[in-house]
Amino acid sequence: MGNVAITFKIMVEPGKEEEVKNEISKIGAKDIRIEDIGFGIKVIKALFVSKDEEGTSTRIEEQIRNIKGVNEVNAIDETLI
Repeated sequence: MGNVAITFKIMVEPGKEEEVKNEISKIGAKDIRIEDIGFGIKVIKALFVSKDEEGTSTRIEEQIRNIKGVNEVNAIDETLI
């Protein structure tokens, strides 16, 4: 079994981007970026690398959802590495 790289797009409450970014780093994100998508709306894109096991993306998604200030989480890319 190899590793899997999963990128999540995370919608957060306005003004909470840095707080959420810090919490995401605590659960093991390898790369975290705050992106402006227009009209003052920002999203966080976070890359996680983990062992390729069933339920990995669901487990990480649940951890992100439990962070205060997170409104929505979507896995936008998943690939074996």
